[in-house]
Amino acid sequence: MSQDIASNKANPEPPAASAKRRTIWLIPLIALVIIVMLGVQMCTPATYRWKEEIQLHDGRLIVVERSRVMSGPREPFRSATVGKWTLAFEHPDKPGKKITLEVHGGAAPMLLGLVDGVPYVAINPRRGDAQYFYNCPDPPYIFFRYDKEWKRIELAEFPKELVNRNLPSTYKEYRELSERGGLITKDQITKIINRDKDQVDQKIVRPYGDKTQYDCNRPGALHAGGVVQPTVSSKEQAADEQKSNPSNGRK
Repeated sequence: MSQDIASNKANPEPPAASAKRRTIWLIPLIALVIIVMLGVQMCTPATYRWKEEIQLHDGRLIVVERSRVMSGPREPFRSATVGKWTLAFEHPDKPGKKITLEVHGGAAPMLLGLVDGVPYVAINPRRGDAQYFYNCPDPPYIFFRYDKEWKRIELAEFPKELVNRNLPSTYKEYRELSERGGLITKDQITKIINRDKDQVDQKIVRPYGDKTQYDCNRPGALHAGGVVQPTVSSKEQAADEQKSNPSNGRK
């Protein structure tokens, strides 16, 4: 026994072998840390907030506060999808009155207008889940009117003077600007919209007159006349804002 101990002291483990054994233990530990980090990234949504100078159809400029909440989980090394869009603005005819609309993340807001003091919004449900949620409209628009609260309306109720898009689409340049935060100017908005002017969702068209055809009828979908319910409660929204980075509200 004493001879074995003496032999071990006389022949210590080579440094290379000791380092190799430590490396073998470190590899699974590092892999575990990476997996945990990816899991947190995949399950934690980001919130982007910014402002836009929007020109109304009558020429007036208003500042719209925009945000989009990215939903998770998402695939590693790929962007999350948009879970919710929010638009907030002060009524230009009623100083101090702020109006907020939350819409499905798969539907891109495309037009904000005021006619006779009444706010209207048109959105384009692009993503499949949004199309299904709004019953697959053709032409592909959904309309809202504000009268103390937002309600979905049909194309026949949407003012005919509101035609051209004034809220930019999710073009790459626009996404980059919005992720920086701050104010996107009228000239920047116009440039982005003009680059997509040949796309089908750049203006409201009426191929069937004032009628809209629906290709699906999902139970519980938001039909015309239905009140737009907030996608988060005021308590949840306050908690979300507290967690956001004040530089751009990104979590």
